Amino acid sequence: MSDLADPICCSRRSLLRSAACGFGSLALAGLTSRECLADATHFAPRAKRVIFLFMHGGVSQMDSFDYKPILNEQHGNPLPFNLPGLIRPDRLGQVFGSPWKWTRHGDCGQWVSELFPHTARIVD
Repeated sequence: MSDLADPICCSRRSLLRSAACGFGSLALAGLTSRECLADATHFAPRAKRVIFLFMHGGVSQMDSFDYKPILNEQHGNPLPFNLPGLIRPDRLGQVFGSPWKWTRHGDCGQWVSELFPHTARIVD
């Protein structure tokens, strides 16, 4: 027999425990009401296709839009930090600069790599 069936054993804690889902559904109903929805757009959507790219780990920031000139200057040098106890200093490796050529584009002078030729034309 549950605690709620016995009126003498019905404590505030057991009442709240059994009603928790009810309170949650009330809150969810309030959050999903029509008042909270976004307004309709002022123009009809024109997209015919969507390209969805799933890249595990994503695009490398040094090859996309985050130009790092010092990274290319330091290319081939040993890594400039030491991790005592974690990695042996002779196994740290070397700095590897971006293999792509970077140029400034648009009125804003945004650096864009040669990986994005179309984006470079429309960067502003």
